[in-house]
Amino acid sequence: MNSQIPRIPANILRHFEAVREEVSYRAAELKRSLESVTLIEKTVTDLLAALSSQRLFWALDLLEKEDKALLDYLESQGPPILGELKSQLEEPVRRAWLEYPKMLEEECHRESLVLDPGSRHPNYKFANGFLLIKVKKRGKTAVALLTSNERKIAEFPADVETVVQRVKKEEERLFGRPYDGQKLFRTIRRHYLEFLEELGQPDGSLVELRDLAHRIIKSQRGYRLDEFIVDLSRLVLERRVDIEARRLELRVTRDDRKGMLLHDLVNLGYVGSLRFAEVRK
Repeated sequence: MNSQIPRIPANILRHFEAVREEVSYRAAELKRSLESVTLIEKTVTDLLAALSSQRLFWALDLLEKEDKALLDYLESQGPPILGELKSQLEEPVRRAWLEYPKMLEEECHRESLVLDPGSRHPNYKFANGFLLIKVKKRGKTAVALLTSNERKIAEFPADVETVVQRVKKEEERLFGRPYDGQKLFRTIRRHYLEFLEELGQPDGSLVELRDLAHRIIKSQRGYRLDEFIVDLSRLVLERRVDIEARRLELRVTRDDRKGMLLHDLVNLGYVGSLRFAEVRK
């Protein structure tokens, strides 16, 4: 070090260390305060949206999960109103639950969403059973569990408007995508051969459908398992099964944990594996 540079006195260094500690402490306090206020802002914004749109299950769900910071803040602003609001919502929510099947059917009709004929409260099926909404009571409100091909997608307040809009969104995701059957078939064939090479198995061997499906969706960003199932179902329904003197064969399994139900092919059962068998002339 250059001997011409003066040495900083220790008392000055200690002073700035103390300042740094104080500022760091205040910054942490402000950060916690900001996080708390931001959470209050989001909750109040959501509550206003729920109340103004008459989504009572959502509103009551927000109130039942209220944060203590929100309660303290509202009480500091005037007379407590959360308890009053809860009591005003409970009776309409109770009636909405009793009338739920009729309300959901009417909302589906209004939004041109097809509800499967075999649906029975509390289970509502769409897209020939590929999508399922199961509604259930939770505390004094109700929530909806959405599954696709028996796999959970989301859980949310069970207001019929929310349910219908979410199902429409999922139907568009699943069935409104561009679809190229020939390209998909070549993709399945390529991954099948690569998988067999890794396993040291000859062409024509059986592979687990789930294993092959996960390889394919992993290779395509944003591609989801239920979307692959829908696309594979289209291939089978189109009878697009022959390639390179080989024929795609699906094998069913009794183990529903290993198999998959194809869309519009429920009678086929759970498909557990597949292979490309040689076509003999």
